[in-house]
Amino acid sequence: MALTPTQNKMFCSYKANNPSLFSNRVIEEFFYIEEHVLLLLKSIEGDSNARKLLDEKFRRHFFRIRFVKYLSTTIKYCSIDHLRKNRKYEYRNQLIFDQPLLGKAEGLILGELLQLKYSETPNKESLTNPSRFYQTISNEHLAKAFLTLTEKQKYITTLVYVMSYQDNEVSKICGVSPQAVRKIRISALQKLRKAMIGRG
Repeated sequence: MALTPTQNKMFCSYKANNPSLFSNRVIEEFFYIEEHVLLLLKSIEGDSNARKLLDEKFRRHFFRIRFVKYLSTTIKYCSIDHLRKNRKYEYRNQLIFDQPLLGKAEGLILGELLQLKYSETPNKESLTNPSRFYQTISNEHLAKAFLTLTEKQKYITTLVYVMSYQDNEVSKICGVSPQAVRKIRISALQKLRKAMIGRG
């Protein structure tokens, strides 16, 4: 339905006389449709039916715009909410040990945080204590065999096999010669071996 030159001229004249009305984008888009322009021109001429139909079409047009805006806003906020939930889930359920952390722990990675949290670093004194070493032995027969050693043998065995000290280092700690440390260590091992063989 094309506008005649006369109708087009009348509409342009109406637009020129009502610049504030057509500065509104909703109204401007409404009159992109020529059917609406014709209804406007008829209603200007006094056609009441054309006026009612024009009002009805504008209401539908305006409702469509508001509904689209409502949907786009809903989608926008739903996506923001979804992103927040995902971010929270990923922060609480981090599976990658080299993933960087946020907040107070910023600068650390997950693996480091877990190590700091769950690894209890024993002090040097507790490591060199034979009774502590005895408590860590999981093999029941070996634990019983360890109890049969002399106090000196227990202490030297703990220093060598827990602290990984060399014989000369142990000799400085105990105040004896490296040869004496070696002799005590070998005799302790032989005693443990015999006890383990004896228990099958």
